[in-house]
Amino acid sequence: MLGSATPSLECFHQVQAGRWRRFYLPERVNALALPEVVLEDMRQALVQDGLSVGLIQAIRRALGADEQVMLFLNRRGYAPMLRCEHCGWQALCAQCETSMVAHVNVRELVCHHCGASERLPVRCPSCGQGELLMLGMGTQKLEQVLKAQFPQARVLRIDSDAFSTSKQFEQALEQVHRREVDIILGTQWLSKGHHFPHLNLVAIVDADQAFYSLDFRSEERLAQMLVQVSGRAGRERRGQVWVQTKQPEHPVFNSLVEAYAVQAKRLYAQRIESGLPPVSAQVLLFARHKELARVMQVLMMTKEGALSEGIGENWLWLGPAPAVIARKGGIYSAQLLLQAPSKATLQRDLPRVYAWFEAQAKALNVRYGLDVDPLWLE
Repeated sequence: MLGSATPSLECFHQVQAGRWRRFYLPERVNALALPEVVLEDMRQALVQDGLSVGLIQAIRRALGADEQVMLFLNRRGYAPMLRCEHCGWQALCAQCETSMVAHVNVRELVCHHCGASERLPVRCPSCGQGELLMLGMGTQKLEQVLKAQFPQARVLRIDSDAFSTSKQFEQALEQVHRREVDIILGTQWLSKGHHFPHLNLVAIVDADQAFYSLDFRSEERLAQMLVQVSGRAGRERRGQVWVQTKQPEHPVFNSLVEAYAVQAKRLYAQRIESGLPPVSAQVLLFARHKELARVMQVLMMTKEGALSEGIGENWLWLGPAPAVIARKGGIYSAQLLLQAPSKATLQRDLPRVYAWFEAQAKALNVRYGLDVDPLWLE
């Protein structure tokens, strides 16, 4: 038996196909009403240091009523981008070519992909004169903002930068339960599975991050996250959920005021129309090497060889193409995504495709692998 307030569309598909039976619990624990939802349109709101004035006032009211507050921001560090105002230089990881994240507390730039770090520059390394701007907001910056806005409040940041072990995380949660914390802020670590009786206001600081993802599951994950995070509010009496967004009209936010099943049906209909999983089946072939041309060659030869033998003629072959983050730690990654109308078709012919893939990868000394039913694209 599986249990979830936000089942995946893969689970929903099994129910729709009649393979699984669904049991539905229509009410919250203690029959409490769903939290009041405030969708703050950040295109029109007055903003102070990344927080709307309305949210700041709501936090102040909650603290005045001796209630706890939780803010959710799924981005670690202080600022996700460091850029020179004069020449446009940007702090990029030399190994990954992605933005390095500023961590002010340790005065370092850190790559969140390969772990490389370097000292946080005072002046622009390129022109030597421009002012360096820290753009965007991470949990460390939000912590600083909250301490400035609410100097009397006890603020606790919970993320993988602050706590590296499960024991430390459990100790932090104990602080919350002992009422030694007024404002909790953190990342997805806080999204589900916690019961805080005195927590009645939950705020999602930047709900729009998922809209910029290349992953077709991003909207599904956002709907799940909204339900999970809002579920932390009002566990003993009706709470309030505050969402900061520039797209308040987006239907995904209806998941806060209607049953998650309604969102699942909408998203499932989109998957049927587009032919994407779970109504189809996918496998991801990936290759890695210091030379991008070599990994692209392996995947292209695999594709051409398989198709020349009549394998997967009714499949959708996407790629080969560099991975979303093409280089990590100095190693290039590329991928070839195969999509078949059914899992049975894919399973029948995949061994022959993999034989081609393995032979080409070994011939060119390239690291290789595959991911059946990939939940995340490379």
